[in-house]
Amino acid sequence: PADRYKSLEHAGSYLSLDDILATSARLPCRLRMPLPGMGAVLAPGRAEVDLASGTQLEMPLWLATALCASRRPSLRPSLPRHYSVLQKREFEAGASVVNLRRLGPYYYQVGVHLARLPSTALHPAAEEGAGRSDADEEESRAAKRAKTDAGTADDTKPGAVAALLETALRDRLQGVLDGSLHASREQTPSLIARLDELEEALFSAGQERAYELHRWHCRVGVGQLTCSNAAQRLQHQQ
Repeated sequence: PADRYKSLEHAGSYLSLDDILATSARLPCRLRMPLPGMGAVLAPGRAEVDLASGTQLEMPLWLATALCASRRPSLRPSLPRHYSVLQKREFEAGASVVNLRRLGPYYYQVGVHLARLPSTALHPAAEEGAGRSDADEEESRAAKRAKTDAGTADDTKPGAVAALLETALRDRLQGVLDGSLHASREQTPSLIARLDELEEALFSAGQERAYELHRWHCRVGVGQLTCSNAAQRLQHQQ
């Protein structure tokens, strides 16, 4: 609809439907401590009633965020590949050709929530070694082995996800706005099919403003400046 862009002013708010849908995205996680009796709640498809430390499962982003809020997180979220440094390199190579809708309909909003997760929850090596479980130690050793490649950067360092989102939006925004102003009616569906919900809202905003500007240029006898009666009388007197 033409007023779809108005939802932008509510982006990220607690009652935003878009934010509710975005935080329903499933996030891969690994438990860092045993959770007795939580199998039926967190992993309904599993037969285990008690979840052991190191168990891998998927849970909604809103739940994973809540479980990471404690000083000692009970799980470690795994950053999805399309928020990694490898994805950032793809954006830097040519962000405008990436089909963002395929990566996620709420790509930017999910990324904002991921960027807010504490670094201690995303990066086990940042914690103190005392009291860590065997699963945590094994994760840390595996992470160190993976980083021996000189071309591999740390995906979970503070600001990495935020930098990725900034790169994507900065490099794609001009194309989104150009398309909204100049695309024909036949071209619009194929352009929107490659945008996420935020970009589609910006696209709709550009189209709406372009339509209003077109109506203003095509006005006939409406909204035109005319000389006032007082000015006309003054001219006659002179």
